[in-house]
Formats: sequence, structure tokens, C-alpha cells
Amino acid sequence: MNPIVVAGAGIGGLSAALALAKRGFDVQVYERTPEIREVGAGLQLGPNAFGAFDELGIRDRMAGIAFAPDTIRFRDSETARDIFRQNLGQSFTQRFGHPYRVAFRADVQRELLNAVQAEARCVVHTGDGIASFVPEERGVFAITDRGRRIAAAALVGADGIWSGIRQAIIGDGRPLSQGHIAYRAVVPVAALRGRLATDDVQVWVGPGHHLVCYKLRRGELFNVVAIIESSAQHEGWEEAPDLKVLHDSFAQACAPIQALLPLLKVRCALQELRQVPIAKSQASSMFPEVSQLPPGV
Repeated sequence: MNPIVVAGAGIGGLSAALALAKRGFDVQVYERTPEIREVGAGLQLGPNAFGAFDELGIRDRMAGIAFAPDTIRFRDSETARDIFRQNLGQSFTQRFGHPYRVAFRADVQRELLNAVQAEARCVVHTGDGIASFVPEERGVFAITDRGRRIAAAALVGADGIWSGIRQAIIGDGRPLSQGHIAYRAVVPVAALRGRLATDDVQVWVGPGHHLVCYKLRRGELFNVVAIIESSAQHEGWEEAPDLKVLHDSFAQACAPIQALLPLLKVRCALQELRQVPIAKSQASSMFPEVSQLPPGV
């Protein structure tokens, strides 16, 4: 039987490859970038994520690189008053069957890559993406950027929110703007002063904005994501963005927020939040399609 080809070695593509290999399929993963490197910032991993990790046999790997927060704490960004708290301790885990954790996106992707590379049925190719495909009666020919033609049993399009595979199958247009942009930064906890880096997931909400922050990598790093309403258009990540619009949006925010915003001057990247359109037609079952939403906060 021909292998299943996965386009993209992000979290979605590597997860799909690992799941298929554990079901006995040979899998070829094609990643366009020359190397699979650190990208993105923090991820919130809910009980459903750890349920999937269980099925993939990587729960312990992910628990080892994640941070276990005490609570999710929603606060008013102008008054600093608590809106509500969700305890994330033993009672939460018992109720939902799995824990809630937060992790550095790069760490999650690395552990998935390690697990995929440990599977004899999986091969990861870098520096050569899937450019197009040709449907066949019993599968598909996947054609790479370098012109290689691969006979495959199926093709999984996990090539990100700007997926060319999705457009070839569904043709539903460009990802839709959500009217928000996100400023993201990750800094060492040791560089922080005072009590900015708590053991909670802090969610500060206010008019036209919200800010989320929490520890990563066993508590060694601190993730800050500030999201504001904006009609600005950005594709991908913008390094060293202008922070004036961000500060204007949070001008009426309370003192703890004003203390957090300077962290975004240290190492910040800007990203417009987009989502893929809801598919109006279904793809052929011969070509399952996996598309990735923008990185979560």
C-alpha cells in the first residue's frame, strides 16, 4: 500500500502523522521550511488536548514540558477586580478526566516531532513542501516543490491557515480577518520584578482589548499576549511592530497591566488573528483535510 502523505510538519501535521502511524499506516511528512524551528508563543492545553495526548501515547512527554497553573483568573483590566476564578486542581481533573496545562508552542511541536521520528512507519522530509496534487482512482499523486511525484493512498493538508491544499479541495477563499491583532512576547521569569508572574493563567478583559499571561516551560518562561481590536492587515508574524497602537488601546488600564506592557518591548511579534471560512462543501473522503487555526493564546 502506498503511504499517506502529510503536507506540513506543524502541530496538526505531526499529530496526524503520529495517529496514522499508530493505526498501522506508513506516513511521509513534507515540510516546506528547511528546518523545523521554534515558532509561536504559548498554548493552553485543556483536558481534551491531554485526552488526545493519551491516545497518541505522548501524555508523559507533554506533562514534562508543560506548566500546571493553579487557577484561571479573569480580571477587569481597568479596576483590577476579579470577575471569576476557575480552580484547576484535583477537582477539575476529576471532573473532566484530564488536567489543564499551559506550554510553549515550540516545546509541544518538538515533542511531537521526536515522537514521529521515533516511529518506524514515519519519515519527515524538510525543505520540500507539497505544491499540488492529482487525484487518482485509488489515491493521489502528491507533487512537491522540487517536482517530485509521490504516489500516495491519501493526502492530508496540514499546511497551515494559508493552506494551498485546502484551496485546491474546497476553494473557499482567503482566511477571514477577525478584526483583532495580537502582540506576543515570551520572556524569562527570572527577568521579572515583583509579583507579575503568578502561578495563575491571568486573563485581563476590558473595552476593545484583552491580555492573557501565564508561565511556560515548567515555570521558567512567562508568556504575554495582548489582543486589541484593529482593522490592520498582516499576513504571518511581524517582528518589532510599532507599539503605540497597543499602548493607546490600554491607556485606561490599571497599574498591573501597565507593568506588563513594557515586557512587549523586549521581544514582541505582531500577528493578525484570522480564521478559515466554514466549509460550504465537503471534500472527497479520499482527501481528508486538516487546517490549523491561528495559534491560540
